[in-house]
Amino acid sequence: MALHAFNDLLGPIIDKYAPVKKQTVRNVGAPWLDQELKELMDQRNKAKAEAIRSADVSLWNIYRKLRNNVTKLNKNKKKMYYQNRIIDARMDSKKIWNILNGLMGKRCRPTPSFLEADENILTNPVEIANYLSSFFNDRIQKLRDSMDTRKKKDCISSKLIKDKIMNDKMCNFQFENITADTVEKLLRVARETPAGIDNLDVKLFKTVADLIALPISFIINLSLKKVFVLQNGK
Repeated sequence: MALHAFNDLLGPIIDKYAPVKKQTVRNVGAPWLDQELKELMDQRNKAKAEAIRSADVSLWNIYRKLRNNVTKLNKNKKKMYYQNRIIDARMDSKKIWNILNGLMGKRCRPTPSFLEADENILTNPVEIANYLSSFFNDRIQKLRDSMDTRKKKDCISSKLIKDKIMNDKMCNFQFENITADTVEKLLRVARETPAGIDNLDVKLFKTVADLIALPISFIINLSLKKVFVLQNGK
């Protein structure tokens, strides 16, 4: 109940003030993209915006001319860039092959766009991630079930630990409640990583660490007390 209430309160706020936005990220860089080409691309983009806004045929013709110029200039600069790199590599075959592999895109390993699972084709990234997570969790559980991990009195390792290693030693272990200050400190120093399948960014939690530390500490302490952790709270 506490975790669901926290998610129900925080979720709409995040969706309103920090919504998920899609951005195109190019895997292959364009080191030949210099200031001259960038300025021409800016002119092309402005001409396209003006043509769309006015629907003027003459402006569309200007845009098409600039678009063709950008395409031509980009090809020429790309060609000169790789020619110069190959010339600089000279007789070094390793460098030349690295250049050619980069040119042909052999270094790029795109993320799988689909997954065949139980006679179904999954294309949604979240569904693919959830299926893979469930698949490996099931395999790990089966592996654990196949192993006899029960402690037996006649087990050599258990007997060795009991009679030799832990003999005359008093060891106690218990969970202690975590404070809101501790949670806030952990959130502040959390390593910034890309958002996972939940689309939540670590930077976002750092920004509101002082506001969410108390409810998070309450949920953690309640989980320890109840000896139960919800699947979506892990």
